[in-house]
Amino acid sequence: MINHVRNIVLTILNKENRGYITPEQFNLYARHAQRLVFDHMFARYANMTLAKNKRMTALDFGDRAAIDRYTIDKFVVTTTIPRSNSQYSKPTDLYHLLRVNLDDATNDSLVEYLPSHKRYYIENNAVAKPSSLYPYYIEEGTKYKLLPTDLTDDLKVTYVRHPKDPKWTYNTVGESPVYNASASDHQDFEIDETYETEIVYEILKLSGLTIGEAAITQAAVALDQQEEQKSNR
Repeated sequence: MINHVRNIVLTILNKENRGYITPEQFNLYARHAQRLVFDHMFARYANMTLAKNKRMTALDFGDRAAIDRYTIDKFVVTTTIPRSNSQYSKPTDLYHLLRVNLDDATNDSLVEYLPSHKRYYIENNAVAKPSSLYPYYIEEGTKYKLLPTDLTDDLKVTYVRHPKDPKWTYNTVGESPVYNASASDHQDFEIDETYETEIVYEILKLSGLTIGEAAITQAAVALDQQEEQKSNR
């Protein structure tokens, strides 16, 4: 997908006489574009879910919330975080935290989030104070801290991770970069082709060009036809 996206971008930029972007520039734009589309996906999912609850959206193939939810689900992971110096390091690829549990064979209690400004009131509440059955966690920068502090269990964390940063890799042939998908640091877009047009649109905006969706689709179709003609020769 990444090579197809780059070819569409270069085709449109050339058609609009906007010049050429280097592979390094493309990778920078592609990384930012994927993040923007991913953020938009979450915001749209929230809005569409509200509209769906009001029976204001389409069903089946027109259910955009279901499409976004299916994509987001691909990025849900569960990992175990060991305790270190009474703290737990947040996953480096954390995008949105879903659930925290104690990772113990005999105790997998759900760990509730406790805002730091409420810690004093909860710890001094005879009914709600932290215990092994009703633990809490607080955030301290890039760390989590478990309450009560005498708990030493690992944490099992379920979260939505960031997509990996895309990277278009190449070999230089003559003076031109030629796509090399077998490079060790190659990374395709992790969000699927459903969002290709959105990614192209965001990259073009970052390149200084605003263009309609129809023009992007036309450029993609024309490019595919050219590639098909080459393969049939």
